[in-house]
Amino acid sequence: MKRNLNRLIIVLLCVNFSLGINVLTAYSQTGTLICEIAGNRLTMPTMLAPRESRLVSFEEITLKNPQLWWPNGIGEQVLHTMKIYFETAGIVSDIRELRYGIREITSLKCPETGGRKFYVNGQPIYITGGNYIASDWVFKSRNGSSLSDPPLSIPKPALLANH
Repeated sequence: MKRNLNRLIIVLLCVNFSLGINVLTAYSQTGTLICEIAGNRLTMPTMLAPRESRLVSFEEITLKNPQLWWPNGIGEQVLHTMKIYFETAGIVSDIRELRYGIREITSLKCPETGGRKFYVNGQPIYITGGNYIASDWVFKSRNGSSLSDPPLSIPKPALLANH
């Protein structure tokens, strides 16, 4: 059963983020760090010393009416793509694409029950659970080795795997 999500209207969402950059060679690197996100192109002139690692932060951006990520059974798990690359002398030396979801999760203590109330994107969410058991020993192949892909498809139809 899916909820009517039309009640939630987000006009603006301010986003800021940081990322780590590393020089793996014995040579300094000068160029431009570029991030393409939600139709925005952010640039940052950068100079790094040999073998330097640094945490850099881009300027805050505002997203208008972004598509939101919702838990399984409540709505779609919309993922966006961010492309980050380093350009030096007009040549791209490294590039990464990241997938991310936009959502807000909050919780409040419930004075009536002593438990917690959870909200995703401002909407109350009832969270169900199936008890946590380390899947490494539960889901073994017949020869005793672990399965390479955790079987999240088992609890997903029961709306237990809210990923």
